[in-house]
Amino acid sequence: MTPYESYATRGCRKVSNFWQHIPAPLREHEDSIDLLAAKDNEFRELCRDFDDCVDALRRWEASGEPEAGARAGEYRELLAALQTEIERFLKMRA
Repeated sequence: MTPYESYATRGCRKVSNFWQHIPAPLREHEDSIDLLAAKDNEFRELCRDFDDCVDALRRWEASGEPEAGARAGEYRELLAALQTEIERFLKMRA
């Protein structure tokens, strides 16, 4: 099971106005995320994309549509890629 497979049943954590969901591996960087989101538009957009992706994943996980499983899988992959990009930003700019 990936960290995103059960996002519909996980809690959310508000970190800033721009990031509503934070995966467990990034929780230790909460202060850096807030600071970077406050000063870097590109990072802020990345966080918004991550947040939107989590919301979409939750909708597909709750959906009864025939394609829901495939779409949820696509969003899990996208979340993993976005998390990698967020980690890259944190290493380079925080």
